[in-house]
Amino acid sequence: MTRRAQRGGFTLLEMLVVVLLSGIVLTFATNFYLDLAHASQEALHRGVGLRRATSVLDRVARDLEAATLVKKPDALDPLEHPWLFLAEGRGRDGADRLRFQARNHRPRAGAGHESDLVEIAYFLSASETGEGFDLLRFASARPPLAPLDRNFPRRDDPGVELLAAHVAHFSVRLQDADGAWQSAWDSWSPAQSSSLPLAAEVRVAFLPDEQNLDQPPVEPELFERPLVLALDPLDLEKALGAEEGADDEEDEEDLACVTVAECVARNPDAVEAYKAQFPDIEAILESISGQCWKEHAASVPVAVSNCDE
Repeated sequence: MTRRAQRGGFTLLEMLVVVLLSGIVLTFATNFYLDLAHASQEALHRGVGLRRATSVLDRVARDLEAATLVKKPDALDPLEHPWLFLAEGRGRDGADRLRFQARNHRPRAGAGHESDLVEIAYFLSASETGEGFDLLRFASARPPLAPLDRNFPRRDDPGVELLAAHVAHFSVRLQDADGAWQSAWDSWSPAQSSSLPLAAEVRVAFLPDEQNLDQPPVEPELFERPLVLALDPLDLEKALGAEEGADDEEDEEDLACVTVAECVARNPDAVEAYKAQFPDIEAILESISGQCWKEHAASVPVAVSNCDE
């Protein structure tokens, strides 16, 4: 029989070693669990912030991508021309107030005659809870009315809705035709008269829902969305044929173009070489022989010359 068995128990030193080891293991396990819970909480908050930011960026991007503008006729008083693309900001980060027209309104069923044109405005307002800002969106399904109105709506005006609360930052940068980024835009001004930006970059950040006082303040995460404004300003005078003889000149240009048959006759070697590789092209060339070559140059990859007139 061993000596330990004769004693019938453990010594005080052995018990202290067991307690110490158990404490170390529990400490590591507790810290691991707390770190995991903290990481999960951060991931949850970031996921919520990402969904909020995505919703805001999608809304602003859809509106800006459909922005439209009518060029001011030279004979019209600018103040009587109501079409406008206006972006204003209080800093260099970009504009935090936008007002423009867009062609993305879906007419309501049974609402009579409604246009797809809608007037839209985005602007920040001090939060009613005292923390951060509220991002407000204004929409009015009507064409712009003269005279030109450059004022932004108020919070309690009809058509204004809350798009996002607890906003820490909202800005839109606009790219001009030279590729330079602008923090403001005014289509009524002489420098940007009757013009739209080519592209934009929308930024938004939100305040954290809860702030741990034991930790330093967390910098709000900034979310960005680049986009391209798809529509060019509409020139009504040109569209309505204000310039006399414009249509006749276009018709004459069409009649004077080099036809497919003429282009083939001018480039027999190149056409024959291409036919040797692709025999089916002969039937295609015959079917479009009377049409302008320039209309089919991209779809008929034959290396020809003297056919661009």
